Order: sequence, then structure tokens, then C-alpha cells
Amino acid sequence: DISYGIAIDNIGNVIIVGQTNSDSNIAERSAYQPNIAGKYDAFIAKFGYKYFNDAGINRFMSPIGNFCPGTYPVTVQLKNYGTNILDSVRIEWSVNGKFQKGYNWKGKLLPDSFAMLNLGNFFFHSGIYALKSWTEKPNGKFDTVPQNDTAHDAILIYSLPNANAGPDTILCHN
Repeated sequence: DISYGIAIDNIGNVIIVGQTNSDSNIAERSAYQPNIAGKYDAFIAKFGYKYFNDAGINRFMSPIGNFCPGTYPVTVQLKNYGTNILDSVRIEWSVNGKFQKGYNWKGKLLPDSFAMLNLGNFFFHSGIYALKSWTEKPNGKFDTVPQNDTAHDAILIYSLPNANAGPDTILCHN
């Protein structure tokens, strides 16, 4: 057996590629080709960790874009990245680095599923805002992959235009 390449993906799985002429124990029974089919066959092997308790904020759902000053709901998409059913998670969030009231979510979220959550309302004055939200303690336990816990967004709140009433002006002549 010869390895020709090795790589690590963004969540820490190790992937090895190469060739083999082994006639047994190279693949599991459910593999595409569990037995050797020629003098040399290629192989891909992946070694990883099972992420039992892993939740994260996938993205901000609202507010997104540019708005006028006002109160808007801050809504996020929670994702269960783990292999266990997610039944609880603590969600924190901040606006321009200032922590807001946290959110304790309880429910039932299957692996690789999403839930939309309204974290609260926030009054946005004119300016640029940096939004950040992250998860802590999925199922009350240590998060096995903290790298995918956090979402960021930036929004622009326009100033309201000043009213400028002037003299009547003729725009069109008949």
C-alpha cells in the first residue's frame, strides 16, 4: 500500500489517498468496491471524529441589508452540526461589541437541521452595525467543534433625510 497524498479538512478530518494491491481488509463491507478488482486499486481513507454535540449559528436571517432607523427583530438560523439530537443550547449575541440579553433555546433539532430563532428586538440609530451571534453548551455539554459556532453580519442604517420645504416650483407646462 502506498500513500500519495494526505490532507486535513476544515473540521479536522484526515484524508489519505493512494494505491493498494492488498486483497483483504482495505475497505469496509459497505464500500463502493470492498475487494480488489485489479493488480492495483486506488483508495481514499477518511479518519475523523464524531461530533456528538455541535451547534452553531449558521447565519443572520434579519436584519439583513440597509434600513432606516428603527426597531428591528434580530433573527438567526441555528444549525445542529452534531450527530446527537439537539435539545438545548445557549445563544449569545452582540451589537457593535456590546453584549445583548442571551437566549436559552430548548426544543428538538435533528442532526443537520435548522431552526429560526428571534433573539430579540434592537433599536438601530443611523450608522454601521456589526452583529455577532454564537452558541454555547449544546445539550448542556462541551461543543466538540467550536469553529462553526459564530455568525457575523454588518448592516447600514441610513439617516433620515432632512425635510426641506421650499417655494412652489413648476415642473411641467401645459
